[in-house]
Amino acid sequence: MMTTEPYQKQAKPHSKKGVIPRKLRWHGRLAAWLIYRVIRGIVATSRCREDIPDQTRALILSQPVIFSTWHNRLALALPAYRRAIQRHQPQRRMAAMVSASGDGALVARVLELFGAAPVRGSSSRRGSQALRELITHAEQGLDLALTPDGPRGPRYEVQDGVIALAQLTGLPVIPASYRRGSTRGRTQGAARRAPARASAG
Repeated sequence: MMTTEPYQKQAKPHSKKGVIPRKLRWHGRLAAWLIYRVIRGIVATSRCREDIPDQTRALILSQPVIFSTWHNRLALALPAYRRAIQRHQPQRRMAAMVSASGDGALVARVLELFGAAPVRGSSSRRGSQALRELITHAEQGLDLALTPDGPRGPRYEVQDGVIALAQLTGLPVIPASYRRGSTRGRTQGAARRAPARASAG
């Protein structure tokens, strides 16, 4: 069973000026907890097959990296990180960039429930501050994660953020995604589930 260990240590921003990220009220925190439980439920009732080349896996397990995943693939990204990385190295932690908006506050709380450190910012709001915080987390030995196409898109088009982060930290970028299979046919009266497939590299 997976345990909930919210990541508490936050990188100190290099500047006190700038956009202040929105915070959640009690109902927002409740919604985040419900989303967290739903994701946990999906993971618990799904089979997953990893598709990670041996060379990529060896690189991931040897040092901190930057995980890059499309914005519409966020839902199961953290469970996949637990399965692929923390199962082998429980001490590993991740910091992920999340929008400074109200919706971002909800996502940030879900990240915390999964034990990740949210860094609030995007290309349009608090971007440079978030980038500096991510660099600080990298110096502390954390893995980093961000969506290369951002919350506003264009979808599936890589923006400059992930490239700049790799240049500033010197960490390798690992593209990561997953796809969920469909139910096809029945075997002995029971539905046959195709496994979700997580890939990296």
